[in-house]
Amino acid sequence: MSITLAANMSKLALFDFEGLPDQSPLNKSGSIATVQVNGLISRGTFFGANTNRLLESVDEIRQDPTIKGAIFVLNSPGGDVRGLGDLCKQVSNLAAEKTTVSFVQDLCCSAAYRIACCTSSITASPESEIGSIGTFCLLEDDSEFFKKMGVKIHLISSGESKGTASMGQKVTKEMIEVEQAKVDEINQFFLDDVSLGRGMSLDDVKKLATGETFFAKESQEKGLIDQVSFFPEFMTNFSNLFAKEKSSSINRLKILKLKSSLVCK
Repeated sequence: MSITLAANMSKLALFDFEGLPDQSPLNKSGSIATVQVNGLISRGTFFGANTNRLLESVDEIRQDPTIKGAIFVLNSPGGDVRGLGDLCKQVSNLAAEKTTVSFVQDLCCSAAYRIACCTSSITASPESEIGSIGTFCLLEDDSEFFKKMGVKIHLISSGESKGTASMGQKVTKEMIEVEQAKVDEINQFFLDDVSLGRGMSLDDVKKLATGETFFAKESQEKGLIDQVSFFPEFMTNFSNLFAKEKSSSINRLKILKLKSSLVCK
């Protein structure tokens, strides 16, 4: 059983994974670093966004004195919670030290949106989808299948909770209640990061935490993102910020001024 922060898995069809295992998520150009968060997010994934490699990229940016700003470019439906808390904490630490922003290319849902909320601002392309705030897990009950096949499975374990929900075991109401509590606990970390990153009350975040996704304009209206812009214009304005600023200390006030120039016309 895996607890997941993700939008509808059918959205995975949007991604072309060819060649991704050989690509690093980190790219440096002058004083700016970009981190690609593309595809399903998981600590052990071979394709998509590998949490360990993303952590390594964040650490490399923090330790490189020549890098003054970082952009997380996101196109992801979300993913597994394993390692996500560590990654979000490190992204938050990076944002406290260097100018760190997010740009949504097409999709920024669930776990990907939690990552974006840990940066100083979020800009999205006009046709992108954002949100899917929430957490879920799946418990598969295949006991009836084995029963029809004439197979009876006997669970022998060292404790009453050991081996529950394993192959052939009936999923009980008590098991569902236990897993629901785990999902709710994990989800609270998600809600807290959205509340802190977006400057929203927990009550307001919970109203949006229905699992729904929204296009960029509506996301901006709901406070989920800051601005709507095409990527070339966004990059031009972000690069100009560093061309004019020699100091490595670019505070949030300057980021807010940058936001005003990123509105999609």
